[in-house]
Amino acid sequence: MGARDLYIGGPDISYVKSLLYDLLRIISKIELFYKLRGSGAGPRRHLSQRLGHSARTTAYKDTRRRLINEGVIDKRGVFIENDPNLWLAHFSDHVENRKTALWVGRKIPYMIFLALVLNRHAVFKSPYDISSQLRLDPRGVYNAVETLARRQLIDRKELRLSQGTSARQLQRWLLSYIDLAVQHANVGHNSSILFATVPAYIDGLEAAQRVRYVPGMPIGPAPMVIRTYAPYMCFWVRVLREVGDFKDRGESVSLDNAPRRIDVVWIAGLPYASRPQIDGTRR
Repeated sequence: MGARDLYIGGPDISYVKSLLYDLLRIISKIELFYKLRGSGAGPRRHLSQRLGHSARTTAYKDTRRRLINEGVIDKRGVFIENDPNLWLAHFSDHVENRKTALWVGRKIPYMIFLALVLNRHAVFKSPYDISSQLRLDPRGVYNAVETLARRQLIDRKELRLSQGTSARQLQRWLLSYIDLAVQHANVGHNSSILFATVPAYIDGLEAAQRVRYVPGMPIGPAPMVIRTYAPYMCFWVRVLREVGDFKDRGESVSLDNAPRRIDVVWIAGLPYASRPQIDGTRR
């Protein structure tokens, strides 16, 4: 998101927020936690070795902490079974080449692939056009396009999704995950998964009262602006129409374009502008 993705859950809790592409990068670990779910392996002493680590290394602890923070496993290491988590755990059942998850497991490749998935009939004139619409560094976009084309995930000449097996399988998997994320946000009243799947952040008066909150300060529903990037607008229009947490607020929620550079702070699982814009000015 062109931001320092920091989650603040209270005075003593602070960690880097993981987005979907971060979870795709460790998809093999998620699959293993799922497979070990019935063996009592969660709290057992040698779980780290069973997950491919030589011991309880920093890498293992970071992976475990990330999955706990994102609601994939609980504090005992037991897999949490909900529809989005299960779809993650069955990634290899739907995408034959597991390396595909690694190829889109970084910010820029993921944002490009996601833009093409959500806009299957749109025409991007050049990598620079993509970088302009996604507010990304042109050099980074050019390199990512070349890599995705080399992996046969996109067509370099047409700047569309490739017709190769991996591209089609990943497209179907991602669209299904997006549908499950929308359903999960509705059922669990947890919109965090939406922002982790399709980059956007909250601005306006709603963001101002969250970012500037001090104990004892009253907080209530306030006008909210969801800022995202042009290729993702279609998804967020759907969210405002289908997800109760936003639909029920009616006209107090609006959509607008995100600027090129913005700092985002994550509070209670939701991303807010660190310097909210109210009445056209940053506060």
